[in-house]
Amino acid sequence: MQFDRIRKVVSYVVFIARRWSPVDGKAREEELMRAVLEFGRMRSQLYKTGVTVVDATEIAFRFRETMRSVTGALTLLEQRSFVEPTELPRLWKLMALAFNNPAGFPPIHLKA
Repeated sequence: MQFDRIRKVVSYVVFIARRWSPVDGKAREEELMRAVLEFGRMRSQLYKTGVTVVDATEIAFRFRETMRSVTGALTLLEQRSFVEPTELPRLWKLMALAFNNPAGFPPIHLKA
């Protein structure tokens, strides 16, 4: 009975420690950026439209992330000229460059 409670507390502490680690946070952001681009590529192939627009709330829901982390990832993608915000809030337009050049990302170095 007590071991169950201790296990839950330890797992929660480990979760918080991993979440606040700057190395893991940076790798997590880059992983989320790649996932956003892959999601946009999937939508562009599915709907075959000239412009691919993604909703930040939908991405947050699908990837079980906070709006803050998704918006941060989209802002970093905007700095790399892969996405641009639209006039509507929470909607972002993906550039064709993002689909043709996924190698524009530096490699992700995860801790073993």
